[in-house]
Amino acid sequence: MSGDDFYMFDLQLSDRETFFVGRIVTLWGALEYEIFNQTLLTYDEEEGMSVDKLPKALKGQQFSDILDLWYERVVANAKPKPKRVFEDQYKAITHYQTYRNAIVHGMLDYVATDIGRLASMRVKKKEFVTVQFTADELGEFARALQSINFKIRYPRGPNQYAMELSRDGLHVSRRAEAVLTGDPVADELTPRLPNDDLWATLEKIPIDTRGSEG
Repeated sequence: MSGDDFYMFDLQLSDRETFFVGRIVTLWGALEYEIFNQTLLTYDEEEGMSVDKLPKALKGQQFSDILDLWYERVVANAKPKPKRVFEDQYKAITHYQTYRNAIVHGMLDYVATDIGRLASMRVKKKEFVTVQFTADELGEFARALQSINFKIRYPRGPNQYAMELSRDGLHVSRRAEAVLTGDPVADELTPRLPNDDLWATLEKIPIDTRGSEG
């Protein structure tokens, strides 16, 4: 470490808080990609759409514009059952977008009067905006995004997911491949959170590595 790197800024976020923030950012990126891709696929070759002729929303940086176009092109034209699922996800996405923006665009710090809470602070349209979170609320946000990501990909539910897996053939997960190849990232693919009761319990269970005999 060089002398210039000796002093480093400390956000004073816990590992658990940092984990959920990272998970939220990653899951939201996956959500934006899927929404964009589904919308883009509605502009097929029959319409003679080249990249230059795509609507401004698909060439811009505003996700809210892409989301509205997704509703118009995908949700509104879906069959009744998936349409209901899509509509619910659209409402959820618009609800959570404010909180996502607070996390991504704001300065995160702990609340001085309640150190168990975090606050995101930023200036938006000449207003000072503050949004507060607990680690548990960040975890709930991350889990909600996991659900939304699944449902916008498989609006018909687990049966659709299973059918697509069957159609696509055998798939080895990243963790399974890491385990099979001995890559050390295998241990990191199931994050161990501080004070996680599940991990605390699992780590106390003895594992017989001798294998079966006879």
